[in-house]
Amino acid sequence: MLSELHVKNLALIEKADVEFKEGLNVLTGETGAGKSIIIGSVTIALGGKVPKDMIRNGAEYAYIELIFTVSDERKIHLLKEMDVFPDQDGIVIISKKIMPSKSLSKINDETVTAGKLRDITGLLIDIHGQHEHQSLLYKSVHLEILDRYQEKKSHELKMNIAKTYREYVRLKERLASFQLDEDTRLREMDFIRYEIEEIENAGLREGEEEELSSKYRLFLHGKKIMESLSVAYDAVNSDVTGRALKEVEAAAVYDERLLTIRDQLFDVDSILSDINHEITSYLEDLSFDEEDYQKIEDRLDLIHNMEAKYGKGVDLIFKNLEEKKIRLSELEDYDRLKQETEKEIHLTEDKLEDLCGQLSCMRKETAKELTEKIKEGLHDLNFIDVNFDMEFGRLDHYTANGFDEAEFMISANPGRP
Repeated sequence: MLSELHVKNLALIEKADVEFKEGLNVLTGETGAGKSIIIGSVTIALGGKVPKDMIRNGAEYAYIELIFTVSDERKIHLLKEMDVFPDQDGIVIISKKIMPSKSLSKINDETVTAGKLRDITGLLIDIHGQHEHQSLLYKSVHLEILDRYQEKKSHELKMNIAKTYREYVRLKERLASFQLDEDTRLREMDFIRYEIEEIENAGLREGEEEELSSKYRLFLHGKKIMESLSVAYDAVNSDVTGRALKEVEAAAVYDERLLTIRDQLFDVDSILSDINHEITSYLEDLSFDEEDYQKIEDRLDLIHNMEAKYGKGVDLIFKNLEEKKIRLSELEDYDRLKQETEKEIHLTEDKLEDLCGQLSCMRKETAKELTEKIKEGLHDLNFIDVNFDMEFGRLDHYTANGFDEAEFMISANPGRP
């Protein structure tokens, strides 16, 4: 549903914010208050024509923002197929900026064309009026309306068709990979063998890059580490604390209150002694071996080269390796696998034809029932001689939704087609 509307600098409106609630919302006001502009702004934001002089006098641009809340899982799925992704609360934001020379439409801050905007907004809202577009006028929606009417009856069959269609597409793609002449096949086999050998010879292992990178950084910054620790060693190795401890001890003979300070200095001296020992041990272990450094650098170069060619990370490289082995196996057993795939395609196509045929028959039967009910509703509205039907055709290809195309047909007056 449309939950919020924000308008700025549009015609006589300087700024307006409207919140919509569930159910019926009514806008009231005196003539000239801007009710029509508010409703018209929705049409403009959804891709409608922008009338001349819509920018408020003195303003550089006009701005319209629609905030939709989408909760219907089917619509969310359809939006995602169009590369529109509602946030976790189902929010979709559509905005339009109108400037003197051009207009700019965005969905969730991503610029879109007018055509794509109309396709997407057709899922979100219908505007009913004398001259407004409605989703009912799109032929592509007619079959969807019929399927929603018979959803319970056809749901399982449609799921089966979608599953079979995905398998059909997969097999067609697989067969396309077998359309090679002998020379091309042999060249591809040689190249895949080379890549498999290159990956296997690299001897990659999980976590190796992180481990080597850590060592490489130590080598790379070893001199700086050594210099910094040497300065730190000199600082903690000075006898300042020892002298302070000796002087406080001498003074504590005359005033016991100084014993607390003496104990604290003793602790500090002990801690500094431990730190001194730790720094000494670290510096003794710190060494720079040119040969080790070169080996690590070469190994990291090899790993980065493998990642550039076969995927970022060892997991992706190994996955790529398995795919190449499967492809090599297919090419080595090319003729047999090609024949098997062709056979599977024929069987899957026969199954798809049968399932789509069942759905088509079901749709045509349901269409009779639906169109009769619509005619009854039109008769109640005094369309006495109305003729309403649904015309079916067949696509020249299969889809996940069957092979039907359908369109509502209406003649409101006698003698009219």
